[in-house]
Amino acid sequence: MLLVVENRVFTVFLKPIGDVCYTNNNESTRVQLPKRNYFDKIKASKRPFLLMGFDLINKVFVIWNPISTKERLNTKKNLSFYCRLNAQREAKEKQIPTRCNLKNGEFVWVIPMSLLAEFLMYIEDYFSLNTPDEFETTTNSDSSIDAEHKELFSIDVDDIFDGTGKIVAIKNPAILKELKEAHTTGKPFAEYEILYKHYADKTAIMALSEWRQLLNSINWDEVQ
Repeated sequence: MLLVVENRVFTVFLKPIGDVCYTNNNESTRVQLPKRNYFDKIKASKRPFLLMGFDLINKVFVIWNPISTKERLNTKKNLSFYCRLNAQREAKEKQIPTRCNLKNGEFVWVIPMSLLAEFLMYIEDYFSLNTPDEFETTTNSDSSIDAEHKELFSIDVDDIFDGTGKIVAIKNPAILKELKEAHTTGKPFAEYEILYKHYADKTAIMALSEWRQLLNSINWDEVQ
């Protein structure tokens, strides 16, 4: 989505941030991004890209470096972006932006949800970015921003996830179309092959019964 904060526009991708699904002593959390065609559009766009993990329990957002995150899009089948749970708790307790230093020398910021707008107005200071003018959009009208949004997001990618990162509803029309085509073949597990292709990062946290429930919730007559 495009997020407008006063005179600034950001391309934002929201995902729940959760456990890394393996034993770890430093309470690592992560967001994973699969390889998708729409990320090519985002990567080519002039707008800064914000990957924002949300933690509804601690009521915080985790924001990674806009430049390095955008450069990494679609470079692997699945990309992982890390944070730590203790930083998410600290941001909640102190109600201030909290820097989380990572082992690879990089860092992320954890922001209380109530402070998001203020943080984005000064994001270049937090990440030491040299091109703050790229965030500005004072010359853009509402109509031009709307047109840009439609160009970037010609396919609705807003699947619905719960707080643990599991998918509870598939809304991407391109994936729904593939699923319907697989469904009409009548081949056993054809739909599951499509699900696992597009949601490989969810196979470790979702049971077969949950995938079946997803499929059963689809009204095939409404899929174009």
